[in-house]
Amino acid sequence: MEITSNQVDELNLHLAITLEPGDYTTEYNDALKSYRKQVKMPGFRPGHVPIGMVKKMYGKALLAEELNKKLNNTLYNHIATEKLNVLGQPLPVDTGNDEGDWDNPGSFTFNYELGLAPAVDVNKALKNIPIRYKVQVDDKMLNEHIDDLSRRFGTVNTVETSEDEDILMATLIQLNADGSIKEGGFMNDASVLIREVTEDASKKQLIGLQAGAEVDLDPHHLTSNHDDLATMLGITHRDVHHLEGLVRIRVSEVKRLEKKEVGEELFNMVFGEGAVEDEAAFREKLREELAKMFDRDAQRLFRNELYRNIIAGIDAPLPDAFLKRWMKSVNEKPLSDDDIEAQYPEYAKYVRWQIFEEKVINEHGVSVTQDDIINEAKAQVAAQYSRYGIPLNDEMLISFAKESLKDREQYDRLRDSLRENKMFEALIATLKVKEKEVSYDDFVKAAEAASK
Repeated sequence: MEITSNQVDELNLHLAITLEPGDYTTEYNDALKSYRKQVKMPGFRPGHVPIGMVKKMYGKALLAEELNKKLNNTLYNHIATEKLNVLGQPLPVDTGNDEGDWDNPGSFTFNYELGLAPAVDVNKALKNIPIRYKVQVDDKMLNEHIDDLSRRFGTVNTVETSEDEDILMATLIQLNADGSIKEGGFMNDASVLIREVTEDASKKQLIGLQAGAEVDLDPHHLTSNHDDLATMLGITHRDVHHLEGLVRIRVSEVKRLEKKEVGEELFNMVFGEGAVEDEAAFREKLREELAKMFDRDAQRLFRNELYRNIIAGIDAPLPDAFLKRWMKSVNEKPLSDDDIEAQYPEYAKYVRWQIFEEKVINEHGVSVTQDDIINEAKAQVAAQYSRYGIPLNDEMLISFAKESLKDREQYDRLRDSLRENKMFEALIATLKVKEKEVSYDDFVKAAEAASK
């Protein structure tokens, strides 16, 4: 066996691998003998077809299979031995120098091209560290949260006449321009929250109504959220944008939410029996929870901004031509050259990020253990079941977690997510991060600006 390496440039390498009969003959003959046992042919007992006949009929295919195995092992052993930091996988290339006689197997030469990862300067990529926000939990925000909890744990009662905070249970019917019911139009049962109506005149029309009342108004005034409006009308989000005319609201019931009074009963509903003693403790515990929630949001924003800044800070060249050929070779659906050119910029960002991530992981010794994966799977299962109010003991959690990890895609996704999280933790611990205390409104503005 002979391996010839030709360094085309800093990012591209060509390998020529020559296999001699001694490298593959034993395995090839074993494959012929093994396959002979499976061949069924009239006039011969199973397993007794002459080996020469098997070789004549199936020899090339079996030889190709054995050579492919040998080539793969040789390639990846060479990559590991030479410590080559490759991108993608080696691609076969026709250099005009391929040699080999499939009818009379002897010496075979195969050529490959490899794309090599560039050197990435971590410090240079980290030259622009974003601000880490710390959201203030002020009394106004806390009071609004308590009001929301009072609504969430409140009771809904049927009342006779609607007021501005009530809910109308109604049928929403699409109308023609002349006020008649539109044939083939939507007719959908839904709840209308009067306080979410966006136009004052329309809101006034919905106050003072009783069961059986009908009101015609512009459906776009019912809510500012197009997804919610689509659900209310029983149409698609896209149809909402093209919706014209009025809708008839035929009231069947008027519901009123009676908010839960701020007191011991609400305290127990939110935090559990006896968890807080009085309103002061309730407010303090809520303030801590809000602070933790906003801190997670701020950390997520910081990470996203850091990621974008790192990508912008990596200016290392890539073996672009190789990677474009690699994209075309591995895609399940055929890609045109125009498709490749359109998709390549985002793919290049992904490749640069992978190179950066791998370097940080190696420098900081980041690793993900099987216990890490099991514990994360347990946490996800616990969170899923807690949404339905179903507690699970540790034995059940482990069982469900292990079952979910039998799905290889789920396992890989969880491992990669943990790996990235640990990488970020190790990286952020080395940074001098400036913190800035902001109001919730300013934090929202910063998040919106970052998303654009």
